[in-house]
Amino acid sequence: MNRKLIWLNVLMVAVLGAAGYQWRQMTRKSAEQTKAFLSQPPRPQQVPVYVPAQPVAAVPPANYLPAAQQLLFAKDRNPDEIIDVKPPDPPKPVPPFPAAFGVISMFGDTTVLLAEPGKADQKGYRVGEKVGPFLLTKITQDEITLAWEDKTFTKRLAELTPKEAAPARQEAAANAAPAPPPAIPVNKAAITSPEIVKKTQEATPGLPGIDTGAGDMLVCAAGDDSPSGTVRGGWRKVITRGPFGNMCRWTRVGP
Repeated sequence: MNRKLIWLNVLMVAVLGAAGYQWRQMTRKSAEQTKAFLSQPPRPQQVPVYVPAQPVAAVPPANYLPAAQQLLFAKDRNPDEIIDVKPPDPPKPVPPFPAAFGVISMFGDTTVLLAEPGKADQKGYRVGEKVGPFLLTKITQDEITLAWEDKTFTKRLAELTPKEAAPARQEAAANAAPAPPPAIPVNKAAITSPEIVKKTQEATPGLPGIDTGAGDMLVCAAGDDSPSGTVRGGWRKVITRGPFGNMCRWTRVGP
C-alpha cells in the first residue's frame, strides 16, 4: 500500500514538473516577443490633410412654401382658390309639334293646315304666323320649318300627320280595293295519296330526271343510283355536296 502511494506521489511530482517547464517556456517566449516589439524603430504615421467643409448656403424663403402648404392646421395652406362652378341648367324640353293635314298653294300663296297639340280644330297658317309656341318660317310641298326660342326644326308633313288618320286611310283603301276571288277548295286527301306522291317522284317520260320547268336542269328521280357524270339523252348527271347532304341534278350537254 505504501508503494502505491509512493508511485502516486512520484507521478504527481512529474506532472507538476512538466507543467512548470511549459510555463517557463511560454514566459520566456512572451518576453522575447515583447523585447522584439519594443526594439523596433518608430514608424511615422501620415496625418490626413484637413479639408474645410463647404459653407452651408442660406435657404431662400420660397423653399418654405411646400411646408407651409402642407401644414394641416393653417387656413391659408392652399394658395389656389377653389371656385364652385354651378352646373348648367338642363335643356328645356321641346314642346310637342303641331299636327299637319296638308298644304294648299293658290295664286302664289302657300298655306299649311295645322292643328295645335291637344286640339282637333284645323287652321290655315302662313309664313310668319305662330302655331302655339312655334313660329312658322318656311313652307314647302313636303316640309315646314318651325322656330322655337333659338332652335329651328324642319319637319316633313308625313312626320306630323296624326296617327289617328293612318287607320282611317287604311280602312278607306281597304274599302276601295276589289274583293279577292273566292278560294277554290282543294282535296288534300287526293294530293297526299300514295299514287300521286309516287307519280311526282318518277322521271318525266323521255327524260332522265323530273322536269320542273327550269329549262336546262332536271331534278333526279327517286331511286336514281347512277354515278355522277353519267350522260344520258343529252343530259349529264351532277352530284354536289352541300351543307344538308348531296344535291343531285341533270344538266343539258351542249347547245
